Amino acid sequence: MSRPHFRLLLAAVCSVGLLPASASAMPTPTANVVIPIPVLAPLAPQAIPAEAFAVLRDDSGVPFVALRRDQFERFYRSTLAMHQSRAVSRMIEPVPPHFDACVRALRRGVELGETGRPASDSARRRVCAALRESTRDSAARQLMSLHWILGEAQRERIALTESRIHHERMRIARDQFSGLGGLQAFLIKSGYASSDIRLNIVAQLSQTALVTKIRERLGPARDDIEAESRAIDAFRGTFYAGWYARTACAPDFASLPACKSAPPS
Repeated sequence: MSRPHFRLLLAAVCSVGLLPASASAMPTPTANVVIPIPVLAPLAPQAIPAEAFAVLRDDSGVPFVALRRDQFERFYRSTLAMHQSRAVSRMIEPVPPHFDACVRALRRGVELGETGRPASDSARRRVCAALRESTRDSAARQLMSLHWILGEAQRERIALTESRIHHERMRIARDQFSGLGGLQAFLIKSGYASSDIRLNIVAQLSQTALVTKIRERLGPARDDIEAESRAIDAFRGTFYAGWYARTACAPDFASLPACKSAPPS
């Protein structure tokens, strides 16, 4: 099974309506569906566990979920393999500070600079550096978004049974991987772990439940498509801002855009 199929699986949390954010202007939030946005003091670096690249905090500022570096590495490498140009082998990681292997791979490709002449090594190095940072940011954002959905589901006291999670896993294995054998073969080939699939499944089911709660809170207006759209848009805006405020990144990740500003809403 190719990586694009699993990428579609990971992107499934975007299909219900909370993610990605709508490009339209934010309407006035509806009071009964917005998320409070806490004002939290910066977290001391030593408060972030060594095995985490970021933590989520509760409204009092106490960390309660660690986003693990090993899971980030799996997402990073898979995202990197999809984003790299054909000139760069999927087995080559852009490693700072000199990016030697990446530069050599690009040098073997047919590429021209802005002047129409072969690109210089310094230009290739900038390409490799940009590729690394944009991929790290993409992987970090993806993991943050999944964990934010789980965090909001916890705030809303949404509970999923193991039976429901298992049923969804079996459905995905059947529909996207031609059975459990195909799914297991994909995990071995891709480097993803079973826990990565579980994270996505739980986030997807939780997001569906969150949208259902938003609709229920509209009462009689829940059958009004425009009212529903406004409510979800309002929720989305405060969802992003609220969970960004609750997220603290480790110092070596702090320069990523994902850690410096909330996603656009």
